[in-house]
Amino acid sequence: MKTTLLTMAVAVLASALLAACGGGTQAPPGSAPVAEAPSSTPPIAEAPPSAPAASVKRFQLEEVKPAEVVILSLQDLGLPADADSVTPSGAISNALLMDGTLRFSTPGDTGEDQEATLEIKSGAATTISHVLIRSQRLTAAQAYDDGPEEDGLPVPESPRLTVDGLGPNNTITDAPLTFRLQGVGALDLKDNSEGLVIGANNVRVSLEDFWSFNPVDSSFSISGPAMQRLLSALPNGALTIGLNFVSKDSEFAVAYDMLAIRRGAKVSGRLQSLNGDSVTTFAGRKILLKGYNARMRAEAVVDANGTFTFENVIPDTYFLTWNDLRNPYIVSGSMAIFKNTTQASVTLVVPPNMLEANTSSAKLAAQRAGAGTPLSYVSGYVTQDGTPPPPRDIGTTEITPSARSATRAADGASATFSATSNGLGQDVITNINFTVPVGTKSVGVKMTVFTYEYPQYTRQQSIYNDTWAYSVVGLPATGLSANGSVNHSHYTQGRTSKTVCVDVTEQTRNAALTVSGFVHAINIGDYLLPTTTTVELTLACKGLSVSSARFLSPNANAHPILNPIGTGANLPGPYLSIQQSDALPFGPYRLIQRSGSGASHTIPLEITYKPADAKITEVHIGISPDGGDPAFAADNLLGQAHTTDTPGKIKFPRLSLPTFAGSMVNGMLAVTVRITGTVGDTPAISSDPAEGGKVEFDGATAFTPLYLAADVASLSGRRYGSRDAGGDSWATQRTINWLSNKPYRFDDISGKHVTQTANGRSILGHEGHSDGQQIDMRYADGRGGFGDALGGQGNGAQIKKLIDDAAAEVAGNAAQKPSLSALQAWIAANRALLDREAAHASTRVIYIGDSFIRHVLVDAKFPLGAPAASTSIPGVTAWTKPKNIRAVPRHLSHWHISISAHP
Repeated sequence: MKTTLLTMAVAVLASALLAACGGGTQAPPGSAPVAEAPSSTPPIAEAPPSAPAASVKRFQLEEVKPAEVVILSLQDLGLPADADSVTPSGAISNALLMDGTLRFSTPGDTGEDQEATLEIKSGAATTISHVLIRSQRLTAAQAYDDGPEEDGLPVPESPRLTVDGLGPNNTITDAPLTFRLQGVGALDLKDNSEGLVIGANNVRVSLEDFWSFNPVDSSFSISGPAMQRLLSALPNGALTIGLNFVSKDSEFAVAYDMLAIRRGAKVSGRLQSLNGDSVTTFAGRKILLKGYNARMRAEAVVDANGTFTFENVIPDTYFLTWNDLRNPYIVSGSMAIFKNTTQASVTLVVPPNMLEANTSSAKLAAQRAGAGTPLSYVSGYVTQDGTPPPPRDIGTTEITPSARSATRAADGASATFSATSNGLGQDVITNINFTVPVGTKSVGVKMTVFTYEYPQYTRQQSIYNDTWAYSVVGLPATGLSANGSVNHSHYTQGRTSKTVCVDVTEQTRNAALTVSGFVHAINIGDYLLPTTTTVELTLACKGLSVSSARFLSPNANAHPILNPIGTGANLPGPYLSIQQSDALPFGPYRLIQRSGSGASHTIPLEITYKPADAKITEVHIGISPDGGDPAFAADNLLGQAHTTDTPGKIKFPRLSLPTFAGSMVNGMLAVTVRITGTVGDTPAISSDPAEGGKVEFDGATAFTPLYLAADVASLSGRRYGSRDAGGDSWATQRTINWLSNKPYRFDDISGKHVTQTANGRSILGHEGHSDGQQIDMRYADGRGGFGDALGGQGNGAQIKKLIDDAAAEVAGNAAQKPSLSALQAWIAANRALLDREAAHASTRVIYIGDSFIRHVLVDAKFPLGAPAASTSIPGVTAWTKPKNIRAVPRHLSHWHISISAHP
């Protein structure tokens, strides 16, 4: 078959220095940079040599992600802006102090969390900061160690599972594979163990058809020839592997999940100059790759020829940049890898000013303002052998005349700069050049991103995931740079805006100030439905504005919140627990009197506002399903504990969200803060939510809301078990809808704000249960209901008694066998419900109990210890259970279902 090469331009962000996406602050250019400090230590977080204990300060930085350039304000860290030096160790090998900021780059994702330390010296004082680099795609097999159950026993820890034969990032090749449980001895796992691989389009492949059991070490192996057959059955791209190892007597059972890759694309890259020549002067520089959806993050080293390579890149939309700390993101690009792409080529253009010997920030700022420097161009291309998505029929969607690239020249008081994506992959960059006159007190900046992909395609999380970026450079102590994709930034609204006011009094006291930068947009997938990025600059600020608002994790109790840190058993967030204030008197979601979630599991909130000398008297928070017209709660958040130690910043270390009016939302929510206060002698004014105030978490502004299922009248009577602090039935609206259409009695779903322990377990004590889509439920009692006794209460005590009584009847050949009849009915009822639920496309996995539960349900035999042990149960045959049902410990009292019930 003839291969068609598709060409699209890469978005090369080549006009400004970008701050870190996660909210880092960029200081103004111009200061002499301190030399970068590469480290020769191995990638282990060893503490570097330090000053005497009396002069050492230690603290923990917010966790970061792999393959990122991070820029943090020294002032925000409580450190002097003129600190002397920084020395990295552990996983971070380069760091820099420059322009009042701490800068470092993180390595690619190794499949496990990485640690590092940064030692910062300022005179005689030394500060040692610890950095956790959180893996986004763990490669180790994640055991499903669930619990606790009703008896409160400690949760058993599963044996470690090693998998030999996988390549980097768990790439499946034609090499033999071996799955081996450590320290279990010679267990007979042959007949009852299963493996299931799930790939794109829900393609499912059972490993039992390919592996063989070794009784000597209880391992399972797939030979070379069998691997060839397995590879032919697997789809390309990202895979998940589910494993369930169960002994012959069902008394031993463990389950694992792991991520893998089957033949991703090879991406070959090169650096070139604006005129097309190869750039070979950056050997050793690292190119960082970040996937927006599948969370793949990697790094590649530029060689002496100016080329670099990424292997096994899975389908996604990606952002690429290099790890230059003086000039971060000055060479960057966006690309999409399609589902059947096997080879791709990417070219990144190095702008002329980076090819000179002097690449200090001051020199680059001068060149950006220079008339002779080419500042606006399409630079960079991608070719790939994959097939783009099919053409869209957008019907009568009207693209307004304003959706075009444009620059409105400065009129002396204001200027607008915009860029609109047009052709397939056509990168549009419009450069910013704005002069702030002598004597100006403040500059207002409004950054807006609008996309026609909203709402239909952003809410589908489609392949048409346009990317955007902006950077405003030259304003003091302000990091006005960001980049993203519309699937993440525009799920809840078609237009996002952010407004800041910057004090430039000192900078314009004796000379004019030049503001530069760029705006950028690129279409992904096709040339339809453009995205526009706009920056407006004015010489006067308009009232009071929220520059940024962020939820932070972990919370004050050191618990991760909002987004599960271990996603082996959980779907990624962020999630936000919303307590409703109004009882709904009608309909299926009528609310009963609420028990309330109290102040358990609070959220840190940090708000930055301008002007910094404003006196804030009120802070309100609101929610909106479409990003506009937020429904603000009446509570003034300043009534809760907060600090205002830094001008222009309010911190709430333990924020309890107020209750909100309105019905449940099926999609996602935007969260907005509005502040009220006085500026100088003016009357009290409020910030405009349309101009800024969207609350971010880890770069996202759309939250999946969770609601207390126990507050729904139709469900409240079906709860069982004791309650946890903060509530333990937080669920998505779709999960509540799922439950409302079922007869099941349920217990735990998720904790408030999916709060977890430091090791990634739910605060409720479970391995999963951190996405509002996992439910524990009673077994069917065989009598048409889900009563406690035969539903599993007391770790299945009455179920076990029923089995023993039925076994005694069979062993004694009793004339009447009522217990056997009841057991037969119990087995039939539970098999029917499990078959039914496992068949739904929304079902991810179902867990049932090991031991006597599995023995009677699956093998149809009396378990060990029963009077007729290991004999078949009369009238019941063995059950060929669905592959997505696994037997695990700690589930004798309930069965568990994980569904996909998110927006």
